[in-house]
Amino acid sequence: MTARRITAQEALAYRLVNHCVAKGQALAKAREIVAAMAKNGPLSLMMIKQAVNRGMDAPLMHSWYEEQDLAYLLAFSEDRDEGVTAFAEKREPKFKGQ
Repeated sequence: MTARRITAQEALAYRLVNHCVAKGQALAKAREIVAAMAKNGPLSLMMIKQAVNRGMDAPLMHSWYEEQDLAYLLAFSEDRDEGVTAFAEKREPKFKGQ
């Protein structure tokens, strides 16, 4: 609010950014993050994105209800069953987006 410029490290400390990388390494870091996200279930990622988009301008209570509805939809997916089974078997899940 002061319009003072801050360093990348200050932005990280203030939690305005999630990562700081050396010059020229931003694309590599972005690819690393995307690769980690890709290991998660595509339905879960889709529902997370929906919850964030729908909740941006909504009252908090409404956002909670939206989140509950989206989570309920996932409860009946094959990916949920695969995630639970993979966890129990201590292996990486093989999500299909179903």
